[in-house]
Amino acid sequence: MKVIENVYVVAGVTANVYVLADSDGLTLIDTGLPHSEKTILRYLAGKGWSARDIKRILITHADVDHDGCLAALQQQSGARTYASPIEAKAIAMGQSSRRFDLSGN
Repeated sequence: MKVIENVYVVAGVTANVYVLADSDGLTLIDTGLPHSEKTILRYLAGKGWSARDIKRILITHADVDHDGCLAALQQQSGARTYASPIEAKAIAMGQSSRRFDLSGN
């Protein structure tokens, strides 16, 4: 779905995955849950793009609904990934960057 000129949101993915279309390729903002790459790549194909058109992936924060298929998309696209140092460390460790207290305390 087009948001504004050259900015799209991929429908059917848990969490919002945005596509920014620039003259030098695509930038994805977040990647959704694991296995969302199929939906994302299908969306891109519908716009005439392929995985190789993805040049950059920006991860806003390290939660599974935002970085879940990062590795799969990196492998298929060869894209460079960007994240803050805190988020990058969490991604490298396979963890969320935030602690959740599910006890209600």
